[in-house]
Amino acid sequence: MDVGWFQPAVRNRDDISDAFFKEKTEIFQAVKGGDFEMQVGTYTLDSRQVAAIAACREEFRTGNKSVLIVAPTGCGKTVITVGLAHLLSRKGKKVDIIMSGRQLVFQMHDTLIEAQVPVTVLMSDSGHQFDLNAPVAVISKETIEARRKSSLAFQVWKPDFWIVDEADVCTSRIWQELFQLAPLKIGMTATPCDGKGKGLGYLYDAMVSVASYSELIAAGRLVDVPAGKVFSPYRPELGGVGSTAGDYSQQPLSQRMNTDQLVGDIVQEWIKHGEDELPRGRFVVRVQRTGTSHCQC
Repeated sequence: MDVGWFQPAVRNRDDISDAFFKEKTEIFQAVKGGDFEMQVGTYTLDSRQVAAIAACREEFRTGNKSVLIVAPTGCGKTVITVGLAHLLSRKGKKVDIIMSGRQLVFQMHDTLIEAQVPVTVLMSDSGHQFDLNAPVAVISKETIEARRKSSLAFQVWKPDFWIVDEADVCTSRIWQELFQLAPLKIGMTATPCDGKGKGLGYLYDAMVSVASYSELIAAGRLVDVPAGKVFSPYRPELGGVGSTAGDYSQQPLSQRMNTDQLVGDIVQEWIKHGEDELPRGRFVVRVQRTGTSHCQC
């Protein structure tokens, strides 16, 4: 059976029939519901992560050129990316992993090193010498935008695959032009729509959903919040705030909420409902709001 670049180390291999790769839904459910795993260095991919890679591989096998992997919080997008990079590089493919933000670039690089995947970095002032012989490159989005036409590395380095992190924000006209440089691309996101609420079908040919939130809660990956355990007694007046992509517009909402009377009044609510020693979380509209909420704490 030709499984291309998807050749995980799995348990119960005898349970996989020749028809295993013939229909993507059957692939996903068979692996996801089974007892499968894949070891990449120090990382072990679980059955959901292996299933996502299997389904992604099948989409390419059937002729699609771009696949969006939708992985909510708790699915392990980084580990799935590592698994993809490992399998592709092992088959002689060159892979670009596109990240936004310096710390995320370094984090992905370090994770790949732990997974024993040969990797290089292309980013200004990164302290790394770009290695044209490495099979995997972690590249910052900002570097691609700024240097795609002038950098010698981009003239020589010809990747077979792009893996695009946070694909839901890589949707601008410039990104649509950049995507033309990628023979095949894989998008990673928790949100399969752009900032205007439009689905990403105009950028990707197929979509693979790793797991639902209810599945992740049942698996212990996410914490379920029981009814009556979210407190917000103060109800602000939000008339006229407006909406974007089905939710309140962030900028006017932030201005409306940035008052001394913080929603829920953190300290009072903490004391009132602090019947145990469990940690609490606080949510703010924007990062800038943390200053106001910190004053109350």
